[in-house]
Amino acid sequence: MPWMIEVKEVVEVIKSVEWGEPVEIQLEKMKLTVSDNFVLRVLKELRGKGYPVKAYRFFKWVDESLGFKHNSVTYNGILRVLCWEDSISEFWSVLEEMKSAGFELDIDTYIKVSRQLQKNKMLGDAVKLYEHMMDSSFKPSVKECNLLLRAIATHSAPDLDLVYRVVNKFEAAGNSFSKNVYDGIHRSLTSLGKFEEAEQIVEKMRNSGYMT
Repeated sequence: MPWMIEVKEVVEVIKSVEWGEPVEIQLEKMKLTVSDNFVLRVLKELRGKGYPVKAYRFFKWVDESLGFKHNSVTYNGILRVLCWEDSISEFWSVLEEMKSAGFELDIDTYIKVSRQLQKNKMLGDAVKLYEHMMDSSFKPSVKECNLLLRAIATHSAPDLDLVYRVVNKFEAAGNSFSKNVYDGIHRSLTSLGKFEEAEQIVEKMRNSGYMT
């Protein structure tokens, strides 16, 4: 049986009912031979709201039942799927497991996951992930930092603690923001009528030695 047909059949089984023993029995009967590509294709078909937890169960099942050892490729693959509110606890669990296994989130995965978290308004998780990456080998670019700050500043209820966490982590790595970055955050806040928060940004700019 061509492996792409197997992928389709596996996905149909997983999507058909809630994950449980009947699903696992059906999958076991298929006598699957799995590879990195096979796992990634199944995970890709389970992206989007509604299926991430099932993707996580499949990810764990191939390890526990088939003896498949996950690697950097499959860890990054599952993390791209789990960045939704109903699977965020699984996301952080896998990231911790991945770190313990000696693997790192790559920068392409970070960018995709971070932007999805921002789109989902999961800004606390986006900041936590940014902090994680700034301590890794694959540090996000200034552009990614600016996009995250803009997402926080333009939220209907901007949390300045999140802004400061991003700024502090960025500066702790020996970087410094340009005046344009602070000006951009200030403009975003004032355009939303968040004048108190905007004044706090002005104060931060003063403390950083910028003229306002």
